[in-house]
Amino acid sequence: MKHLKVSAGSLALPSLSGGVDLYIAGDYSFNNDVLAGHISEKAEMPCHGIHSSQLKRLCKIGSEKPVFLFLDCAAKGVRKACDHACFQKQFFLNPHHKTVCFNIDPNTDRDKKALKRGVDGVIYPNQSVTLFIKTIRAVLSGELWYPRHLLEQHLIDSQPPPCCPSMTREILLTKREREVLNLLTTGMRNIDISKALCISPHTVKTHVYNLFRKIQVTNRYEAAQWLLANR
Repeated sequence: MKHLKVSAGSLALPSLSGGVDLYIAGDYSFNNDVLAGHISEKAEMPCHGIHSSQLKRLCKIGSEKPVFLFLDCAAKGVRKACDHACFQKQFFLNPHHKTVCFNIDPNTDRDKKALKRGVDGVIYPNQSVTLFIKTIRAVLSGELWYPRHLLEQHLIDSQPPPCCPSMTREILLTKREREVLNLLTTGMRNIDISKALCISPHTVKTHVYNLFRKIQVTNRYEAAQWLLANR
């Protein structure tokens, strides 16, 4: 398999044949290509390794057919790209694209965050490479590739709380939290909120975390819906 060179002046992506474009993305091109070669052989499906720096490019150009993307989450470049709002919208929320994260540390909560974000599956370090083939077949069949206990806990956590008329009155947000909530629901980024309120981005992040916890939401869209219902 040819090595995909990445330069500052060109981020052209390979065009793959078949019903789905299959990619391995990470910071280590050699590892990407070795894994892509194995998958191409065993799954009889063309696969290509790309550098993490190409992920934003991949989400911007879109695709006329579905994309199946394996993300090496041990790579800093992948984690940075996954935090990009455009990438989240184009892949994690697109039902035609499939995303699986591998090298997920089981001692962290990244697998839980991946499930909440809309990632289709996770593969932990030191698991057999044959799992990649099984994962492809399962995910393309419409399944989620997660441990059963994680799916069960996610289902429990997703259940709405019992109806309580006084629930909204019990949620006490500080003045600063209300200011942050009003600004973030307009679409402002954390850096923009920090400038508007003359506080550090880290402080904004802390306020966002605290108010999300209080109003029991996981993203800005849900926060906006909560604000509309509780003005």
